[in-house]
Amino acid sequence: TRRIYLLNGIIVCSTCGRRLRAQTPKNQPGYYREVSHLNGFQDCPNSHTSVRSDLIDEQIADLVRLLKLPLDWD
Repeated sequence: TRRIYLLNGIIVCSTCGRRLRAQTPKNQPGYYREVSHLNGFQDCPNSHTSVRSDLIDEQIADLVRLLKLPLDWD
């Protein structure tokens, strides 16, 4: 089965601003990984680091739940 990553293609490193890559290691939870070193960049201190995608996706879901639409929203 394929995993859906909410922020795939959108999430970026807070330090270098480059896009993080969504990856699913075999039999493990998915991750967003900083992989700019694969493109020849060596300047990011977050290189080779990752964060579990389910933790980030849950934070985004919490933010979306806080949104309130105006009563006259059509």
